[in-house]
Amino acid sequence: MSEEAKQSQAPKAASDGGAKSSDQKSSSPSLSSVSQTGTQTNLNQVGSQSGTFSSIPRNSPIFTWPLIRRLESAAFMAMFIAVPLFAFRVVDYTARQLALNNAAHELVKDIRRVKEMSVNYDMPVTITSSRMKTGQHSYLIKSDNKILEEVVLPKGVVMVGEVTFEQTGKPLRPSSFDVTMENRSLLVNVDSSGVASLP
Repeated sequence: MSEEAKQSQAPKAASDGGAKSSDQKSSSPSLSSVSQTGTQTNLNQVGSQSGTFSSIPRNSPIFTWPLIRRLESAAFMAMFIAVPLFAFRVVDYTARQLALNNAAHELVKDIRRVKEMSVNYDMPVTITSSRMKTGQHSYLIKSDNKILEEVVLPKGVVMVGEVTFEQTGKPLRPSSFDVTMENRSLLVNVDSSGVASLP
């Protein structure tokens, strides 16, 4: 074979080799993609069989409509329970405050009445705080150690004080009565002329 024929065959062989290598390179990605796809499919199948992969879609909403309805129901029930409790506390506080105010006003009326009694009966009359055997507090209207009346205070109300009116209707000395209930307190004052008042 001549030199020219060998040289012509050598580039052809080189071109054939390059074409084969390029074909192999071009075919290798498709093979790798196929192998990766097959591996992913096998993993998905294995994961679904073993239960390690979740079937929940990635973009599923967290707050679904049934969950929102449940939250609304829970909030409504909490309000339904809280409102009566709050109302009970308000009513209880108001009732205690009214009991304290009524007791203080009744005491003022009785002090004025005792003042009139001392003038009408021409004798000294005393009004003083007391406590019953049951533990409930009261105040006594008496003259010469003789009990004329006993007024029972509302439950929980405590009164401390004493004043004595002479036949002229004037007290022996100015005095005051402390009417309390828990942490609330009212003061009833009796001045030198025998006038009882709430500040």
